[in-house]
Amino acid sequence: MKIKASNLQGKKIIAQYNNKKLDDIDDFILNNQGSEVVGLVLSSGSILSSEKKIVLFKNLSSVEEKKVQVDNANVIRKVEDFNQFGRSFFNGEKAITGSIVVSTEGEKMGKINDFEFDTQTGKVISFLIGKNVMAKILSIDEEIEKQKVLSLGKEVMFVNKNQTGQSQAKQNGQQSQGQKNRSGQGKSTRQTQPKQQQNKKAKNQPPEKQEVQTRSNKETVAIPEDSTIVLPETKKTGVVYETEAPTVLKKAKKGTEKNE
Repeated sequence: MKIKASNLQGKKIIAQYNNKKLDDIDDFILNNQGSEVVGLVLSSGSILSSEKKIVLFKNLSSVEEKKVQVDNANVIRKVEDFNQFGRSFFNGEKAITGSIVVSTEGEKMGKINDFEFDTQTGKVISFLIGKNVMAKILSIDEEIEKQKVLSLGKEVMFVNKNQTGQSQAKQNGQQSQGQKNRSGQGKSTRQTQPKQQQNKKAKNQPPEKQEVQTRSNKETVAIPEDSTIVLPETKKTGVVYETEAPTVLKKAKKGTEKNE
């Protein structure tokens, strides 16, 4: 299940063992690549004396739009520097929100103002960008899938607009088909080797064991050792080639040739 990060801002963390409301969700910490939620920044107290805390995403027992739960309050701890875990998204000096999104063609697509993530794994699914202030007010955001993000800098995110899940799947399919073709070529080569060996053996057989088979009647004619084969002409009838049986002539003796 995916959820928009801004929908959880201001929600309270609830301790599952006694259903006690703890601190408010104020921000999110993403890893430096912007690909995964590492933790949630919590705030407690008034605005003037707010104390910042953090709970790591792996310590959350459940994440839903209505409530976020932890097993107990012991997993929440005070932290002065959140940068040791990654980058904050909404607030802070290195906040990701407000970064300019630029395509590989040099087009300025807008600024990041939100993101969606998987509630089970914490993986970032997409970033939401607004074209202008009015688009942000009206919640008209353009979705940039995480797989399109090439790099995430301090103030700029570069994306490839042409990269989609379908094109990636197509590339994977082509690679898989290429592997199958290579496997099939290797298999066919192995299968033809025995036939080549059989043909080689047939050539090495003595003449008296060779046989001629006609295509017309499929008869097998034994060739005597002292005979010569005369092949008839092949006639084409429609799309069928008809060949008569070969004629076997016996070799004339030397004495007979002299007399003639």
